[in-house]
Amino acid sequence: MDLGSLFPALLVFLITAVMIGIGVFILDKIGASGLTTSATTSINSTRDSFATLGTTWFPILVIVLGAVLVIGMLMSGFGGHKR
Repeated sequence: MDLGSLFPALLVFLITAVMIGIGVFILDKIGASGLTTSATTSINSTRDSFATLGTTWFPILVIVLGAVLVIGMLMSGFGGHKR
């Protein structure tokens, strides 16, 4: 396991985090405009769900990815790649 093989997973994680951040920003701006009550409620509900995702799940995913990286490096350092 080398660091180069982790780059695609890191890139997907980073792009996902940025896209969700942009989505929440756009939903926040749309929610402030004059829409019907039903549309405003839907937008606010979606924005709150994305905010929960960002504050609850992303830190957990970062910890898990960090643990996978550390465990993988330890495994390869202590003979995980015997030939």
